[in-house]
Amino acid sequence: MRTEHSGRPLSRRAALEVGGAGLGLLLAAGPPCPATAANPSSLDRQKEIVRRLFDDGINLGDATLLAALYAPTGAGSDAGASSAPAPAGMPIPLRDLRRAIPGIVATIDDLVAEGDLVAARISWRGPHPPQGTHLAGQTMHLFQLDHERVIAQWAAGWDWLEKRGIHTLCTPANPLLEP
Repeated sequence: MRTEHSGRPLSRRAALEVGGAGLGLLLAAGPPCPATAANPSSLDRQKEIVRRLFDDGINLGDATLLAALYAPTGAGSDAGASSAPAPAGMPIPLRDLRRAIPGIVATIDDLVAEGDLVAARISWRGPHPPQGTHLAGQTMHLFQLDHERVIAQWAAGWDWLEKRGIHTLCTPANPLLEP
C-alpha cells in the first residue's frame, strides 16, 4: 500500500495506527474480494471514485453523484455515531450537515487502496454560525468497492460533530437514514 499524499509505502501496522481497530480487523480478515483485480490501474480508478465522492459529492453538495457512487444495497457502519450512516459514513445526511455547517469542506489527507478497499483520512473544516466559530475535525473512512460502486463502508472519528450537538439534526423521517 502507498499513501496518496506522500507516495511512501504504508504498512498494515501503520494503517492500523491511522485507522484504528476497525480498519485493523478488516485488514486481518483476509484477502480482498476477488471481483476486483489489484493492478495499479484498478487501484487508481478506485481511489478516483472515492476522491470524487468527497470532492464533488460532498464538497459541491452533489447528492445525485453520491447516490450514483453507492450500490443500492450498500452497507455502512460508523463507529460511535448515534444514528445510521449516510453517504461517506457520515452520521447525518449531507443536506443536514451543509445546513449546520455552511461551506463545510472535506480535504483528503491520505488515500490508500489495496484490493477492493480504499482508506481515506479526511480533514473537515467549516463555519458554524450558531456558535460563531469554525469547526474542524478528522475522520477515517474505509470503502469497499465492486464494479466501481461503494458496496460497504466504515467510518470513525465523528465525535467532533457530536460534541457540538450536530448529530441531533437526524430525524426518523429523514429518507437517507436507515430505520
